[in-house]
Amino acid sequence: MSTVQPGNHRLAVRVLGPVEITADSASGDSSGPAGDTSGAATNSLPDGTSEPTGGSSPLPVGAPASSPSSPGVVVRQPLVRALAVRLALARGDAVSDEILVRDLWGDEELSRPSARLRVLASRLRGALGEESATLDRTAAGFRLDASAADLTEVEHQVARLETARRTNHWTDVHNAAAAALDCWRGDPLEDLPDLPFVIAERQRLESLWVELRLDRVESGLEIGATGIDDELELLIGKYPLHERLVRLAATAAVRAGDLQGALSRLSDLHERLADELGIDPSPETVALENQLRHGSSPAAPRQPPITVSLPQAHKAFVGRDLEYADLLAQVSGETPYAGVVTLTGGAGVGKTRLAREVAWRESARGRRVGWIDLGSLGTSDSLVAVLAAILGVDGSSEDPLARCADELAGGLLVLDNAEHLVENTAALVEALLKYGEATSIIVTSQRLLRISAEEERRVGPLEAAAAAELFCDRSAAEPGPEVDAICAAVDRLPLAIELAAGLTRTLSVAQLAKRIDNRLRLLVRGPRDAGIRHTSLRAALDWSHELLETPERVALRRLAVFAGGFTAEAAHAVIADPNTRATTALPGITPRPATSPSDGTPPASTLPSTSPRPATSPSGGARAVSALPGTSPAPATSPSDEAQPATTASDPADGRRDTPTRGDAAFQAGSALPRTSAEAEPSDVLAPEDIGGILAELVERCVLTVESGAEGIRFRLLETVRDYAFERLREAAEEEVLRGRHVEWYGFFVRQYEGMGARNNTGVGAEEANLLAAVDWCLGEGAQAEKVSALVSPLWWYWPGRGLMLEASHWLERSLAELAPDSEEYAGGLSTLASLTRNRGLIPEARAIGERSLAAFRELGDEERVTIGLMSLTRTCLAQGDMVATLTHAEEVEQRCRADDRVTRRARASALNYMGLAHRNLRHAPQATALFEAARDHWQEIEDFGGVAIAMENLAIVARQTGQHDVARTWAIESLRRARESAFSMGMCGALESIACLAVAQGRPEEALELLAATAHHRDKLGLPVQVPDELDDLSTARTTAYDALGPTAPKITEASQDLPLNTLADRYLT
Repeated sequence: MSTVQPGNHRLAVRVLGPVEITADSASGDSSGPAGDTSGAATNSLPDGTSEPTGGSSPLPVGAPASSPSSPGVVVRQPLVRALAVRLALARGDAVSDEILVRDLWGDEELSRPSARLRVLASRLRGALGEESATLDRTAAGFRLDASAADLTEVEHQVARLETARRTNHWTDVHNAAAAALDCWRGDPLEDLPDLPFVIAERQRLESLWVELRLDRVESGLEIGATGIDDELELLIGKYPLHERLVRLAATAAVRAGDLQGALSRLSDLHERLADELGIDPSPETVALENQLRHGSSPAAPRQPPITVSLPQAHKAFVGRDLEYADLLAQVSGETPYAGVVTLTGGAGVGKTRLAREVAWRESARGRRVGWIDLGSLGTSDSLVAVLAAILGVDGSSEDPLARCADELAGGLLVLDNAEHLVENTAALVEALLKYGEATSIIVTSQRLLRISAEEERRVGPLEAAAAAELFCDRSAAEPGPEVDAICAAVDRLPLAIELAAGLTRTLSVAQLAKRIDNRLRLLVRGPRDAGIRHTSLRAALDWSHELLETPERVALRRLAVFAGGFTAEAAHAVIADPNTRATTALPGITPRPATSPSDGTPPASTLPSTSPRPATSPSGGARAVSALPGTSPAPATSPSDEAQPATTASDPADGRRDTPTRGDAAFQAGSALPRTSAEAEPSDVLAPEDIGGILAELVERCVLTVESGAEGIRFRLLETVRDYAFERLREAAEEEVLRGRHVEWYGFFVRQYEGMGARNNTGVGAEEANLLAAVDWCLGEGAQAEKVSALVSPLWWYWPGRGLMLEASHWLERSLAELAPDSEEYAGGLSTLASLTRNRGLIPEARAIGERSLAAFRELGDEERVTIGLMSLTRTCLAQGDMVATLTHAEEVEQRCRADDRVTRRARASALNYMGLAHRNLRHAPQATALFEAARDHWQEIEDFGGVAIAMENLAIVARQTGQHDVARTWAIESLRRARESAFSMGMCGALESIACLAVAQGRPEEALELLAATAHHRDKLGLPVQVPDELDDLSTARTTAYDALGPTAPKITEASQDLPLNTLADRYLT
């Protein structure tokens, strides 16, 4: 559902005093005529005082509220009235139940909080009467078609004030501050109970009110207004430790000729800050005191505007030392650069602060520095006129730009927040550079200017150590895991870290760490003088969002369903609209051919080239954006990857097929999105051919990040951006359908990794967060547990290596409960559950489940799956010690797989191997040796070197058990070599265990125990224990013998050896 735009709300809620609610006809009247200083005699103020407000007052504080022109809405119950205010403060956006419950009841444990909220909403709807339709229930939560009208007017005046201050138009500053103060009718929200959000809002509004009064005082000093002293004394009596206030009082005293009085005020402030708060004064206060003690006077003529237009930096600059040094070297001329440096990055990443720090450093060196905040300017504003005003140049002169260039010659100009004025800014920069190359220019923007003289410097999140340092500096907290967790939760964004640190005034670091996941609600109280977009994380993200064109906004909210990143292929599959697709196959996804005969890995799909999508600038120009490449999750095996988990339970071929064969040629199109009348605009439809260009545009605007790794190119949303996008997705009522598409896509994705053809798990590992998110949604809000089997079963080999074997079993059990017993999905889920249950050591239960799975496959007539079921049951019977059943099932598999086909030959080799294991356990050494050799030959012919390694290990065990130790060592070393070369972790474990058993038999217990401890630790991590009975007996005997021989040193050797890398141990025997 579309968000109602500010200014078009049907209800006006006034919060700067007792709460008033009126219909839309009064919405334009905030609390009195803005700037009108005539009125009644007195007005109640937030500090409990009263002041005259008539026209004779040189510093009017406010006028009484005018009567609404429409009848007011009477909401008598305080809690219901509070709900109306909380929703109005959201300005037409939906507010989730969770947030409303926390804001109204705090952390109080409530029974049925959602039901209580619905009761409140029902009462509010009743109180609204004819306006009851303004309260709406959406998928994202409750929404009220209302705004805080008086607060909106204040924000409008604040924007006027800041613009006037930047150009030193003090009369306009004075008038804007007075007009904003006129909106107060008393204490904000004074008739509401002390609810969590009410307390926070009162504090924020009181701070705003104080700052506005100081703005009026400061501007009054500049224009020579009378009555300043009385105003200052009144405020100092209420806020004696407010540094800006005391500095203004000192400045007023000096201008009145009382230097000693000014110094006395500053000295007293210094002492009280130390005694009462334990802090030092700010650098600005110290600088003023030093200035006065050295005889300079703030009453002297002000410096030229160019030296006072820099934004203030109230706190130390932390982090980014290298970036700061590099940027400073460029703009100071120490290193060459193109002419203009553009700092790009997402919202809250610290572009402005980095530029400001460099600007201050250059100013301190005596260089002329100018600063323009473009954030409050529109496309109709003349940047030349603004620059002329900043530099004190007569804008009506014949060539104002040339005069500006002269004023800036050899100086530094910073153009801050240029993303919405890219074309205008580019034109200004190019023109200035033509006049003089000695001028340095820094631009901060979420987009590049795309001019030839531009050099981009991408500003990203802070490094972990710098982020923690910043948080500790701002909060006085000690470094530690909780600080690291807080910084990580806010993506290490400087703005978010500063806002989070501010919360430590009321929350402990531990409490904040527990609550920080609710980032957008918590991070809302930044300093007002930082600019409206830096007062909250949401405000910064709102700004970025508003700059996007509609297709990019639609794409952004839909991309929120991805967790931990995504490929271009996945984006095509999930966010493009099905009704724009020419076929049922998703664009960019071609049918996957059978497994490549060279390595058994599923080949990559091909993503077609996408047409670049022109990005329309605010000024109407269009600029082509090149499409970023899409990638396919085809994994690449790295033999040197020490952390490579195994891709098999105990051998490389469990008889499972390598690639999908039924209905998997192309991923079928997802569900269409429901469209309300408000959402049926053509611009909300994302055509497949536009996706590549849209992704490129989001990357250029620093909304998406691009990451390149072993799995190819991936895109990612920062978690803070993803939270914001998720809210937009819910507002648009698209979450359920997009989640469903997400599940469908990853169900398709995992099928390409089914079976043992996927030699490593790089591709799957990159998508693990998405897989878990899909499973969680199906088992939770989506209520589609029946779809979980399709997500989990193909990756039966993956979950043990990730320590998720138990969780995967539980997921399957819940899914099977929802599936029809006669379905393919049910039989496949049982088969996977049997494997996972066996690997958990629950052998009898695994056999029962495996027999049910085999019966289901036979009933379905699925011969291929019957073979898979038999193979799995063979392994279970072997683990249970039932050698007769093992031989029976393995022989049936071998008979089924006599055809000369790559996949069935792998299964046949595996069956021969199991037959050999059964005979070895029956102490039939000759039969076992012949079967292992046959299995080895089959695996060798199809170049399955992991299988070859297992066959050789089994030959080594037979040789050792029959006393042929030299032969056994030769086989074990060769098995280890093959496993090491193919990065087959479990093969290396088996070979090293064989070597350990030989070491014990040959009198080397320390060597044996070291190997046994290391392999046992790796098996535990992978969740794949030894389950062959004679191997278990041999290992137990070897371990006991080694312990007995080593005595008290054995535990120390075990502990010291557990973390030894397999590759390191393997290389010891192979070199």
